[in-house]
Amino acid sequence: MNAIDVALICKALGDANRLEIVKMLSDGEKCGCKLLERFEITQPTLSHHMKILVECGLVNARKEGKWQHYSLNCETLTQFKEFIEGLTCCGSNNEGGGLLLMGKFITDQILGMKWLNTLIGNLLGTLGLDATSRIGGSIQFFLYDVIKITVLLCVLIYLISYIQSYFPPERSKKIMGRFHGIWANCIAALLGTVTPFCSCSSIPLFIGFTSAGLPLGVTFSFLISSPMVDLGSLVLLMSIFGAKVAILYVVLGLVIAVAGGTLIEKLHMENQVEEFIRRASAVDIASPTLTQKERLVYAKDQVAETFKKVFPYILIGVGIGAVIHNWIPES
Repeated sequence: MNAIDVALICKALGDANRLEIVKMLSDGEKCGCKLLERFEITQPTLSHHMKILVECGLVNARKEGKWQHYSLNCETLTQFKEFIEGLTCCGSNNEGGGLLLMGKFITDQILGMKWLNTLIGNLLGTLGLDATSRIGGSIQFFLYDVIKITVLLCVLIYLISYIQSYFPPERSKKIMGRFHGIWANCIAALLGTVTPFCSCSSIPLFIGFTSAGLPLGVTFSFLISSPMVDLGSLVLLMSIFGAKVAILYVVLGLVIAVAGGTLIEKLHMENQVEEFIRRASAVDIASPTLTQKERLVYAKDQVAETFKKVFPYILIGVGIGAVIHNWIPES
């Protein structure tokens, strides 16, 4: 879409009534009679507004009986939105503007993989499928999200598994034992973000950390953070919802972990721990030192194992999303 086309659409949307008409048409095709009922205008005035919207390419019109029926031109609307979204406000600070553009590129093209969505749309077009139609849009949505989520998931699992190979339980326990007070809770929560422990491993971890003499509150800060906040969640959320939502999720997760552990510490709930756990002797088993090759093999194995378990659910989830996205009205 060139600047002239965008200017015509902007001019057409410069009237409050026409803007409201476009908003109504976003719910689906509307008869001219329905539009007249909504606005206190005459038939000639409505025809004038619709003529402008049709001429700029934003609205399609078809005649059925004595009434015109109007609907949005999804292709034109999508191109107009892409043009507007491509505009950035860098201000007078060129360095800040460059960072903003770089951040947008990383979010949109690397994490969001918008180039892939465009590529799939073009490929569907060559096959005779209209990506703006319901069927074509659903197929494009399904292929794009399945490929994007799968690629991001495999890359993230590989990188995070490699990082996690440096933090076995014994090493995590030693790191947390060096700190005290609120800082111990903070370190435990942060350490939980880079460790591979899920909620299913909480019981043996709890026993091991408690028997090693770690404060109960510190242990809980770690156990709350580990399954709830991780680097994979941060990157996936950033690719889907943007940096603000992803960072907010991580920050809130860390705050909950620190606050939860601190609260348990202040309540002095050590007496609620079973006697056999408190009396258990700590067994410090030295973790094997992995070579670089072994860490890479470990990360690859984690990718293969997780992919086999998760991929069927990706297909099901994205399939449901494709139906909701193009077949169920937004309102």
